[in-house]
Amino acid sequence: MHNHRQQASAQREEGRAELTQQVSLNLLFSDNVRRFRAQGWPQARAEQLAREAERLYVANLPQA
Repeated sequence: MHNHRQQASAQREEGRAELTQQVSLNLLFSDNVRRFRAQGWPQARAEQLAREAERLYVANLPQA
């Protein structure tokens, strides 16, 4: 039973970490869109550039 509780706790922690990472990516995305817009890019292109930046960021994260 104790092991099951540890496993559930670990899964909760992992879920929290994924959620935290998703929130971080969302903030990074909107921050990048704002930055590209400030540089004069149209909204659609700014979002496209921000998505590409996000993809590169995620691709370069250290693997767990």
